[in-house]
Amino acid sequence: MTQSNSPNRFMPPASWSIACLVNNPIFADLCQRFPLAECSQWPSVLLLNSWRQAMPFQFVDNDELSADGRYYETFIFETQRIPTRSENWHDMFGALIWCLFPKTKALLNSLHMAEIAQYGVKQRSKIRNKLTLLDECGVIIAIEPAAKPQQSLLIAQQWTESFWDARADWWHSIRPFVFGHAIYEMATKPFLGLTAKCWFIEVPAGFSQWSLTDSYTFLDEKLSKQIANSSLLLDNRQLTPLPLLGIPHWYADNTEQMFYRNTEYFRPLRQP
Repeated sequence: MTQSNSPNRFMPPASWSIACLVNNPIFADLCQRFPLAECSQWPSVLLLNSWRQAMPFQFVDNDELSADGRYYETFIFETQRIPTRSENWHDMFGALIWCLFPKTKALLNSLHMAEIAQYGVKQRSKIRNKLTLLDECGVIIAIEPAAKPQQSLLIAQQWTESFWDARADWWHSIRPFVFGHAIYEMATKPFLGLTAKCWFIEVPAGFSQWSLTDSYTFLDEKLSKQIANSSLLLDNRQLTPLPLLGIPHWYADNTEQMFYRNTEYFRPLRQP
């Protein structure tokens, strides 16, 4: 994998590169769910629409939004059309997340609209900030009953205990699913410092053996129900930090315990 030394000035690859997807295990789900490896160039809006299955929303060129003049969330809510910039990593990943989590993404849009109706477009409410954090940086941590202690370890930022000492749990009874499209964008050039936000979902025993289709359908249903509950959305035990490159098998260097001793990246929980 490529490592960027300048995360504060992050720029994704300037042109279409299938290699940065197929050679990076973080993108394994996307490459299995969508025929990205067959794309010799950026997926067009037409192609993205062919991947959305029964989703009522459709992707349109971003020029429609520019010509329309409505606010982004308002345009989606009122037209069920999702503005999508061409040849753009951020928007391409955003479209793929819509395909994987259609119920949740539609709910995020409607929740934004409810907050806008109350506070206006310019004032960012606490709910809208949380919604945006999930939308851009969220990673669902699906936890089977056998791995329940992992949730406490991750919330307490006990990284070595989770990622190394309990390493055998990962991909067997605990499994990550990227929800935030900005996380996917930054993973095109992974760098030490790449940090997501956890959203924990309890799943049935054996979930890790389910097909990807069934897994994403279940998580979309579960997540949409959970975020409709504002108390869960504001729960400090959700959206806690997650050093993404610490997840076993997602980064080549994390096969050595020494990797987790970098406290600039794997920061301990601040004491009150």
